[in-house]
Amino acid sequence: MFIVRTKPTEWLFTNLRYYKTFTDLQKSQIFYIANKNLIYSIKEKTEKVHALSLLNNMQKSSSAVDEVKKYVRSTIRRDIDEVNLKSWDDIVRLYDMTVQNLTVCSDFISALIMNTNLYESGLCPFLLYAFNDWQWGLNYPNRLERLVEFSFMYLYRFVPKNVKTPCGNFQPLHLLGATSNVFIDKDNRVICKVPKNLAAILYLIPQEYENVCLLRETPLGQFCSENYKYDNQYQYLYHRAVLGNSGEDLLFNHTILCDAQIKSLKKFYSLYSNRNDKQMILDIHPGNFVWDDSKEQWYLVDLGSLPDIGKEYYEYSTFEQYFLHIWINRERNMRIYPIRSIDLNMDEVIYTGRYEE
Repeated sequence: MFIVRTKPTEWLFTNLRYYKTFTDLQKSQIFYIANKNLIYSIKEKTEKVHALSLLNNMQKSSSAVDEVKKYVRSTIRRDIDEVNLKSWDDIVRLYDMTVQNLTVCSDFISALIMNTNLYESGLCPFLLYAFNDWQWGLNYPNRLERLVEFSFMYLYRFVPKNVKTPCGNFQPLHLLGATSNVFIDKDNRVICKVPKNLAAILYLIPQEYENVCLLRETPLGQFCSENYKYDNQYQYLYHRAVLGNSGEDLLFNHTILCDAQIKSLKKFYSLYSNRNDKQMILDIHPGNFVWDDSKEQWYLVDLGSLPDIGKEYYEYSTFEQYFLHIWINRERNMRIYPIRSIDLNMDEVIYTGRYEE
């Protein structure tokens, strides 16, 4: 049986406060990205024009946070109250007060104010809009804890880390991932994942290895590749290379899945739906499954956990619903809306500002 893992508030607050160690440019980048993402929520044309103007001003200014203060002042006719967030309890009070005032200020303005308070206290801003909805979490227990974990686990992907590439006979296989670069040895037997940002180093790579160790003790272990090893020095993650097409490759090439592929996927989904540890939420979209022809089964090659927010995206009562919405409609969904509603395209969202470092 899986262990039950909880996120203590001290751990959450420590990770929020990690933001304080970043350079001024990195802090402004993350502040800009968190607030840029809020604009997905705006439907009214005039309001959206004003919000886009705010983003433009943030890009041009030497102080992104000052531009947000000006925008809020012009909208609600008062300055943002200064707060000093020194503890988890301070964040709880600010959050509760903000939620209570949602009837007075719009979600967008409330989120801007909250992120400004966090920024000025040296804490990571929040991703308050995602999955095409506001994430105040009014109907969830531990709603603030969910929001905090979700925010820094995504936003710290924008803090790049230059990790040494693996020595020996490894060569690049996939260098476009959001969190890791993937290398394969010249004999095509071993995969090495190399973290490329702070989120991967602190959470995603170690967490994936922890998940593998747990899954190995369950029937779901048959869908994990073999020979996983974790390098504590460089945070590399090794495992046996699974050579084959991903589910996404097959779907995007309009290849109809064969009976064996449907049977294997159905078996995986049945075991996953009935797993003991519901806190382990895997990213089970078709791009993370690779088909091994020799063994006639799927392998899930990305075993990192998703934050609690957004887990509903994969929750369906039947395999047929999951297969239709997550597999068959994958290409269509990626075209018509951002699945995470979080813009992780580095080229488009990076704040430049006017810092000279």
